[in-house]
Amino acid sequence: MSTTPDLNAVKARIKEIENQIAALDDELEGLQIAEEVLEKLAASSTGEATKPLAPTLTVEELVLGSLKHSKLAWLTVTELRKVIQDFSGRDVPMSTLSPQVSSMTKKNQVVRQGAHVALPSRAEKEKYEDRPF
Repeated sequence: MSTTPDLNAVKARIKEIENQIAALDDELEGLQIAEEVLEKLAASSTGEATKPLAPTLTVEELVLGSLKHSKLAWLTVTELRKVIQDFSGRDVPMSTLSPQVSSMTKKNQVVRQGAHVALPSRAEKEKYEDRPF
């Protein structure tokens, strides 16, 4: 009897670890955003001048975080801009956001259906045809 794991067992374990890492990355991202929101709320309640939320996040990170945490899976770029502003306190110009979303679509980070975009993971669960609008 061999004690060496077979290739399928190794591949299965790798996939399991990758899924755990992805889940932890998602949790970490959510906690970091929550931390920034709470810091901004604390600063505003003490009368301190508040800085824009998430100043160090890239536009790509803002898009991914906003699409992940928005109530609706499918958003137009205009709706996404509003969610980003509500979510982060940053005003991302359409002249920056639109090309970023196009680039992210080409890299399969977001999917597009007409004028609407969504995260691939949310698009699988919430089909475009089933959206409430």
